[in-house]
Amino acid sequence: MRHRLGFAAALSIFFSTLLATIFSGSAAASSSDPTTYSIICASSGRVNVYLEYGVSAITITNPNGCSGSPRFYVSNGRSSTWTYSQTSSSTTTSGAYDPEGINLQTAAIGTGDSFTLTLTSTNSSSVTFSGGGVTLDIYFNKQIETISPSPASIGQQVTVTGGNLSSVTNMFFSDGSKFFSVATENRTSSQLTFTVPSTYVDFMSSQTINVMPGTYRSSSNPGKTITVTAASDVVSIDSAAIARQAALIAEAKRLAEKKLAQKEIFDCISDSVPITFNSFNSAEIYGVTKKNYDYVIQDINVKIIDESATALIKKQETTIFIVEQVVRKYVVLDSLCEGLKLSGYHANDLLAAGIIPNQSPVLITYKLRKYAVSQIDSYEKIAAVIKAESALIEQREKRLSKVLQWKSTISFE
Repeated sequence: MRHRLGFAAALSIFFSTLLATIFSGSAAASSSDPTTYSIICASSGRVNVYLEYGVSAITITNPNGCSGSPRFYVSNGRSSTWTYSQTSSSTTTSGAYDPEGINLQTAAIGTGDSFTLTLTSTNSSSVTFSGGGVTLDIYFNKQIETISPSPASIGQQVTVTGGNLSSVTNMFFSDGSKFFSVATENRTSSQLTFTVPSTYVDFMSSQTINVMPGTYRSSSNPGKTITVTAASDVVSIDSAAIARQAALIAEAKRLAEKKLAQKEIFDCISDSVPITFNSFNSAEIYGVTKKNYDYVIQDINVKIIDESATALIKKQETTIFIVEQVVRKYVVLDSLCEGLKLSGYHANDLLAAGIIPNQSPVLITYKLRKYAVSQIDSYEKIAAVIKAESALIEQREKRLSKVLQWKSTISFE
């Protein structure tokens, strides 16, 4: 059975991973051949391998025959796609790897063997190789080429070069237990700037903390570092800048909570565990109440089964979209039951919410407006009214079809 963390614990782990360097060992690919890594024999521990900017492939070799000829598992790297090529016992094979929910097992890698993994999409920047007592955390740097100057003093402007930088509105840097965040400026696709701050707002305690000198890693591209030194002059604290930074941190925290809550909902559905009110609210899917909760859960389960039959439900995004559709339906139904004016809704609204069938939606909506509130103040009454009106429309269409068929047989000659 899948083990699930509580929401608060999951959020804590998310930020700890985001803002802290958790592995003690580190290594970089050889400067002469930045795409090849020779396995270092070890009985335990992890090694970070940081690839240079723009390098999209790495070849793993085992020249010293560490642990004989081990098989490795490739994990993580989700939301991206990869290709691989491996040579084992003089036989070369290749293929594609989509890590969504699965791990890839390599062939045996002996002294004369190799395994090459190539990143073909850039949403994820790291993968993990593990096996034979060796664990490699490999970071593909597709974004940051240089951070200059370094060292940089507090209050000094820093320039970042690389690719796909125009949408990077903030950056996070970590130095073990310390970290700071910055809002970026002057963004283009290949360059941006930021000013090393004197303080930052801690997103957990909401306290303002001084930035301490040290060497910090970029959280999004941990192979790139910046050394921060003390300010050469007294740096005045800009209250407006602090407020902007606090707003930035709050927004990052909100988005992280939403993302984790969506995963919590996906896991609940996958494990057939009830979804909590807190998960709905944290995922910003509003409108679930004690009155409609059982109906919402029942409808979600029905739709999930229907979508699973067409193999569309494997993705978390599809599941969340279905959940949002169902909740929207009951938001509209509740407003109708509570006597809010139906005239506020158009036929397309009721059709999109799944309340009326795709059969004369404008006419059915018009008919609904003729009913008194007391006639549509429950889900069952609304369903009965829609069913009755749909039946009347179907009967009229059949009668009209017969009349038109009869007229076509009459000759006026």
